[in-house]
Amino acid sequence: MPFRPNSPYNDLPSLPPGGDIETKAVLKACIGARAALAELKISGQLIPNQSVLINSIPLLEAQSKLGDREHRDHDGPAVSVR
Repeated sequence: MPFRPNSPYNDLPSLPPGGDIETKAVLKACIGARAALAELKISGQLIPNQSVLINSIPLLEAQSKLGDREHRDHDGPAVSVR
């Protein structure tokens, strides 16, 4: 089925899920995720101005998409735009 962004996808399952989602595997994964988030929080506190990092994310995404487009549009090596 091809992706059509202007066409709704109506075959989504109903929420909440019928089965039990709190399995042992999910709960064990939550332990590791919680520890990783705590470590990330501590690392974030070491950055003096966190907004600089957060505000640069859209710019980095745009540069990444531009780089992807350059690789698709050219037969030869991509030219970096800076």
